[in-house]
Amino acid sequence: MCGGYMTLSHCWGDGQHIKLRRTCSESFKNGIALEDLPRTFQDAVTTARRLKISYLWIDSLCILQDKDDLSDWFREAADMDRIYGQSYCNISAAAADNASVGLFMTRDPRNMRTTIDFGTGVSSEEPQKFELLNLHLWYTHVTRAPLNCRVWVMQERFLSPRILHFAKDQLLWECRELQAAESFPNGIPKAIGLDTMAKYKRYVEHETAASNNADTKPINIWMDIAHLYSATKLTFASDKLVALSGIAKKFKQVMGDDYIAGMWQKDIETQLLWFVSGVARFQKRPQVPTHYRAPSWAWTSITRGEVKWHYFGKKSPTARVTNIQLDYVSEDKTGAITGGYLDLEGYLKPLYVRWDTFPPEGRPKEALVEGLKFQNGDLKFHDMDSELYEDVETLLEKVDSFYYVPVQTSSEGIEIGSTGSMLKGRGLILQLAVPDQGLFRRVGLAEGGMQLCESLPPEYGRQFGEGWQTIRII
Repeated sequence: MCGGYMTLSHCWGDGQHIKLRRTCSESFKNGIALEDLPRTFQDAVTTARRLKISYLWIDSLCILQDKDDLSDWFREAADMDRIYGQSYCNISAAAADNASVGLFMTRDPRNMRTTIDFGTGVSSEEPQKFELLNLHLWYTHVTRAPLNCRVWVMQERFLSPRILHFAKDQLLWECRELQAAESFPNGIPKAIGLDTMAKYKRYVEHETAASNNADTKPINIWMDIAHLYSATKLTFASDKLVALSGIAKKFKQVMGDDYIAGMWQKDIETQLLWFVSGVARFQKRPQVPTHYRAPSWAWTSITRGEVKWHYFGKKSPTARVTNIQLDYVSEDKTGAITGGYLDLEGYLKPLYVRWDTFPPEGRPKEALVEGLKFQNGDLKFHDMDSELYEDVETLLEKVDSFYYVPVQTSSEGIEIGSTGSMLKGRGLILQLAVPDQGLFRRVGLAEGGMQLCESLPPEYGRQFGEGWQTIRII
């Protein structure tokens, strides 16, 4: 096939390979000697030529890399959905952890063999053939390949209509209709299975926001992709939203909804109930971001940790978002953010935390809020002010800045069990960030069965927490 262009997805490694800069842009227009390119780039050129494709797009050669002027970078970063989405095919240097490794690996062709003959021990009978399946084939060569653990590459993979994965032992193929490998040229067997990304690329292309299928409903797919995205590696925290913008633009075509810092306007109250998996305890030195990424109520504000959601089968809202304000770096509403807030109408309640030992070594033993009690497992803190850990005196001074806002309860209501009366609910844990302005920030999630218990200590009273009100979260 002639015409079109291909793209290359690769790990930069130490980033010492040739790059486009203003000082060399004119010379690049006259041509670049093939031997001046790193091995992965050279192999990508060979691949494009073998497929009779005349053009090859490589990020570091097609986007100006001058650190003192990022205007071209921001312009091109906002166009990733078209750059990768309209390409003929993406070349994925899946097994290479830097640009000097290349695409073509030394390999043993016997590893391609998927059938084996076993004799029966009876000379008159024909040997039986058995098919060998590596159940981790796709997971090993694609899902957990060095390249596909990177944030930017996840977007490139999702947007590209076709991908050639150059893995360590064989070449694999991925498009919206077929996933195959050299060992399975007609398609990966169902027994091996595919990863979430391979399946969702196909669904988003054909499904609509009105889909009633829970597995293929775009909002559910989006949350699964957000979980995958949060688990990938990001070199620069400031890229958190920018590296997701291409996928967001693709989903916006299907959702028909307003995109809000990694979430969507419709049913945003449910999307606020995210938590960081495996981080239900305080960390001695939280990772403080060097660049602002998003408001604290958005999962894109998190520097590290896998973001997840849990859902009630039936739910009743107990709070509602009335206003959202975001400040963007550019006109791209899926790109980087410089500030913002959210107004949430609900009940703001003082949260009294009991500790087994003081942080950072200790964990919250339980938390009381107006006659309800959360156990340790129900409290999921993800971000705390580092000043909280300086000493016990500082802790005691700041501990009364915690609040709880119920956002959803189970429509099944109160349960009566062996543990007594229990209400199923979820809500945000907030911390008073700017007392004189009444501004809060999200620091965690409380969820699960809330046991009825004694009231808060009488001395635990503050200026906030009296009835239904508007809460501004930054």
